[in-house]
Amino acid sequence: MTGADGSDPPFPEPPAVPADGDRHGLPLGELRAISCTQCDAPLTLHGGHKVRSVVCAYCGSTLDTRNAYRVLGQFIGRDRPPTPIELGMTGVLKGVEFTVIALLQYQTPDGYAWLELGLFSPTHGYAWLEQVDNHFVFTRRSFDLPDGPVQARRKFVFEVRGRAFQVYESYFAAIGYVEGELTYVARAGEEVRIIEAIAPPYIYSIEETEDELEYLLGEYLPPAEVYSAFELPGVAAPPRSVHPAQPYLAPPGLSALSRSAGYFLPALFLAALLTTFFGHGSTVLQSHLPVAVPAAASAQSPVKLSAPFEVARPERLLTLDLFAVGTVRGASYDVQILREGRQVYSTAQAVSRGVMNRRWADGTAHLLAYFRVPEAGPYRVAVRPVLPAGSIRLPSGGLSVRVREGVVLGRYLWGLLAIVAAAFGARFLHAWRFEARRWE
Repeated sequence: MTGADGSDPPFPEPPAVPADGDRHGLPLGELRAISCTQCDAPLTLHGGHKVRSVVCAYCGSTLDTRNAYRVLGQFIGRDRPPTPIELGMTGVLKGVEFTVIALLQYQTPDGYAWLELGLFSPTHGYAWLEQVDNHFVFTRRSFDLPDGPVQARRKFVFEVRGRAFQVYESYFAAIGYVEGELTYVARAGEEVRIIEAIAPPYIYSIEETEDELEYLLGEYLPPAEVYSAFELPGVAAPPRSVHPAQPYLAPPGLSALSRSAGYFLPALFLAALLTTFFGHGSTVLQSHLPVAVPAAASAQSPVKLSAPFEVARPERLLTLDLFAVGTVRGASYDVQILREGRQVYSTAQAVSRGVMNRRWADGTAHLLAYFRVPEAGPYRVAVRPVLPAGSIRLPSGGLSVRVREGVVLGRYLWGLLAIVAAAFGARFLHAWRFEARRWE
């Protein structure tokens, strides 16, 4: 058996077992039954000879196993915490069959509570199964000590058997409920100071009472695994929040999406970069058109300005840039692309189809439009100022017009790159959020 990361197992291998019984002297498979010396209720015993006390599930009395089950004390005002696992159930955890022999509930001064299920195996001894917020942690006593003094400071790092642990929290807790067999005598209200450190999926705990210091090593178990081990009915309820020792597991769909996006990301980035620097195309027209309204033309029908250009690659995209040089007010422009006097494109047409980059409107100083032509050959760009009645001002410096062919729109590649990058980073963002929730 190896650890979750392939390292040495954190839990010891089975000890030798005597031929006639377990290492505590109890014949294998033997069950015993007693009657509570306080309320006479029948109690079934499953633990070995290291059991020091038995707490009656009916009256809460603590019975001394070393003195004819004499009553040592009593837990009063008991409400049994809910759990799908009952005393006497057996389940295989970490390849070993354990029997549930005890149930405890710990509470912190601020009201936080969790369950500890005592486990016993004739071959592997005693262990605990922690249940909190639908999470489960399998815990054994550890004889491996930290490499130095442990400070109860958040994220303080220390090592145990070469594994680095970070201190998660330090707190006090007391037993609020108990029933079953224990290897010690539980006392109502007795506080224990706990320091927990994590190296998911492992958790290392230092528990200190007035007369004992104990080191524990736990491993997070998926709820479905525990339900299967004890053959519990139904489906394990989804855990609430993130357990300190819970390992991060990316959803399968998210992992596949991130992995696939990672394959395309470098190629898309290179394509977008090349398009940005080399996708401007070649200039087929660069002209300056003076703007004037001759006396023969009315304000509503000024003359049309035009300039010729030649298209060699009609299958490629063309761009039209029109700049108003100087001050402009109250005028807009009708821009057309003509082929042998026949219109093949107009800005009005582009606006109606929603394909123009910017709408030309009163006061706009720049028009950028994309278009295609049906065939190679000579074309002409024609610009006609539209001068509404009222106060107008034409561009003092005229109009600058530029046409380029063979343009590649890099913005679409950059947009696609952003989407693919987001898909690639989604897993890392999900993992970051998971870790943030772990430490919240």
